[in-house]
Amino acid sequence: MTDFESDLDWLLEAQVRGEVAAWRLDDVAEYDSMRELGNELIATLCARALVDVASPANLDEVAQVREALLAVDGFDRAKVRHLSAALSRRLWELQQ
Repeated sequence: MTDFESDLDWLLEAQVRGEVAAWRLDDVAEYDSMRELGNELIATLCARALVDVASPANLDEVAQVREALLAVDGFDRAKVRHLSAALSRRLWELQQ
């Protein structure tokens, strides 16, 4: 048995025991999409902060978005989808 096969066996056994959640290709794409939405929202908020320097609300929201992005566990599919929806909704609001 090669090292790769041994590692793969360990990973499969850990998944069966519920210790490790498997990432599927669509999970990775969904997580990357969520991060891109977050980056786009942060960029939009920073641009608005440059225009309206009197209001710190945009920068406060940048901090909140950044914290939310860092807090999401990539293995929690429901939270990734929920945050993606919230980020999309907020971007839509700002673009109106």
